[in-house]
Amino acid sequence: MKKAWFLMAALLLVFLFASPTHAVSAKTMVADLLAKTGLNYQPLNEHDNIWSLPYVGLENLDEIEIYVWAREAGYVTIYATVFYLEQEPPKSLLWRLLEFNDRMLGMKYLIRDDPDEKGAYLIDCQIDLSLTSINARELKEAIENLVLEIDEDYPELESFLTQVIGRSA
Repeated sequence: MKKAWFLMAALLLVFLFASPTHAVSAKTMVADLLAKTGLNYQPLNEHDNIWSLPYVGLENLDEIEIYVWAREAGYVTIYATVFYLEQEPPKSLLWRLLEFNDRMLGMKYLIRDDPDEKGAYLIDCQIDLSLTSINARELKEAIENLVLEIDEDYPELESFLTQVIGRSA
């Protein structure tokens, strides 16, 4: 009897490890999660792993475009470009963004080079989430929280940029 159980267990293990596994791509996972959120989104024209979500009529911003990017490393990055700078950002701005980052849980402001224009910079706010630990409700909450955070921070950041750069960004 023990031999029969052992043989059945061994055959089950062989069957489990021999059967092909179908890994789901990050792109497919994010597309499925977005579909379940009920949010208004559309694929970004030239990318099949980035979707855009327009938000209008916020308290401080007329509109903002949120992007959801399925990363091949098993992450989803949710981000928005908040400001465009035509000059190198001053160090005081870097420190101010670090202060914002310090008080935000999981979200961060960052400065990156504009890929389309040399010498220009973009200030983004983003959050990165692991696809292994979120569901559609959590994705929706993360998107909405990012929008609310940006809308709340916008007047203070705009005022600061006006002071350090001398004009509205």
